[in-house]
Amino acid sequence: MPEPSAASSPTTSEGSGRPPLPARATSPALVMFSGGSDSSLTASLLAERHTVVHLVTYSHQAMWFDHRCLHSLANLRKAHGEDKFVHEFINIKDLMGRIFFRPLAGDLRRYGTYALPMCCGSCKLAMHVRSILYCHEHGIRYSADGSNAELSELFPEQMVPVLHKYRELYARYGIEYENPVFEVGRSDHRLFERGVTPKRDYKTEHVVYSNQHSCVAGLMLYGYTLAVGVPILGRSADKEAATSYIADKVESFCVPYLDAALAGRPA
Repeated sequence: MPEPSAASSPTTSEGSGRPPLPARATSPALVMFSGGSDSSLTASLLAERHTVVHLVTYSHQAMWFDHRCLHSLANLRKAHGEDKFVHEFINIKDLMGRIFFRPLAGDLRRYGTYALPMCCGSCKLAMHVRSILYCHEHGIRYSADGSNAELSELFPEQMVPVLHKYRELYARYGIEYENPVFEVGRSDHRLFERGVTPKRDYKTEHVVYSNQHSCVAGLMLYGYTLAVGVPILGRSADKEAATSYIADKVESFCVPYLDAALAGRPA
């Protein structure tokens, strides 16, 4: 399995230097945790490298069954120990509104209908913004998620250039962000082989999952991509448009929001 990708040198948004990253073996980490096999394998791997892993499960009004991630949490604790993981549910409805819904009319004028599937990209960006705040609240310098190459052509938020933009944002606030399972073909099989899960084929589940939430917007984007994007348009998503969209949101909203929040000013 390849080592996690490294972040660029961490600096604050004002450009001042930060202390060097602490050793993994003596520090906690955060994992954006849906409970699916990708984020669960990420959590399992980081549990072997860090003292404690904070698992944060995000939700908003379009998500169902987010409590199902607790099945995966129980499996992880059984495999790695009860005290290895801290878990928290956090709602990102307000951030989603500020990043995606409120500016949608202007985004449609700028990006055309491509702005619509960026609902998923905006959702993930909202999670990253909240993760940066969580890391600062808990003294965490390492963050990871379950982004995977299997879905990188379907979902813009998992495309390599977009992941690089996320990595730059984290580095700006002194945090290393990584994607440890990006090149793993079947994370559900790896979890089973590692003795974490009792079932081998979680990735054969569709629409309603046993260990993670279901998202209406994500299902609609998935259906559009398979039914229209690939067979009719000949492509799934536009990497340049996705990267431009995320870069714009990072500079116009995320950085000012984080700077204000971390300085104790109204965001």
